[in-house]
Amino acid sequence: MEKTIQTFRTHEDADRANAEFYLRLTSEERLAIFLEMMQPVYEVSPGFQRVYRTCKLGECPAADDWRLGIQQLRRTESDG
Repeated sequence: MEKTIQTFRTHEDADRANAEFYLRLTSEERLAIFLEMMQPVYEVSPGFQRVYRTCKLGECPAADDWRLGIQQLRRTESDG
């Protein structure tokens, strides 16, 4: 998208030019501006890391960070 610099004598003239600019945009141009504005919100933080833990089935330790007590689930007939 081409960028230009404009100067105005009054705030009203600047507001009018701004409104006219957005009225002339196509839907694709509006989407491009929106995505550019939202990029900092949705991009991955440089400090973000994924942590993976592997263990054998049935041997994984369960964490109880909130100290609520780990409760065993009851097996039902439908479990097999």
